[in-house]
Amino acid sequence: MSDIQSMLDKIKIPVEDLHSLIIDLRKRLDEKNNVIRGLYEKIKSIQEIFVTLTKNDEIIYESMKELEMIFNASDDYIVILDDDHKIKRVNTLFCKLVNLPVEKVIGTKFSTYFSYDLDDNMKLDLVTVPSDKFVEMVFYSTVFQKTFLVRSRKLKDDHYPLVYLHITKDISRIIKENEC
Repeated sequence: MSDIQSMLDKIKIPVEDLHSLIIDLRKRLDEKNNVIRGLYEKIKSIQEIFVTLTKNDEIIYESMKELEMIFNASDDYIVILDDDHKIKRVNTLFCKLVNLPVEKVIGTKFSTYFSYDLDDNMKLDLVTVPSDKFVEMVFYSTVFQKTFLVRSRKLKDDHYPLVYLHITKDISRIIKENEC
């Protein structure tokens, strides 16, 4: 106790003022602790949000992988076009048909691979495709020497600009069987 008294004697501050100073310092320390607790809670909340977003990203990624697998597993040629009828996406079966990698197909006109006339000079690019239902067209491709059934539909939503979906099926064998 004498050590504390000797320390107090060296400080040249009256004990009453020292007591007030200690109380003030405790209040400030409590305020700092409250700020630190608040920051800790915010960091914890951000971490929880990050974990949730990471889980959601994983779910979205897995869903996209599944959709891509379904897209490429189809036995139809699936082509998604932009408003200029240029190819935005294709499945692997279409790439096998045209014997080109996806990178070479993207950005080209759909009619590049199907040079044909539907009725005299009417090209598929000029056919009006509504957004509420599929339009079906049968045509013979001189490039592939096959008959195809094309089902086309306009797609539009809030996230993507206007696009066309063409689902094309090779029906040459069916046509030949019916001719026999």
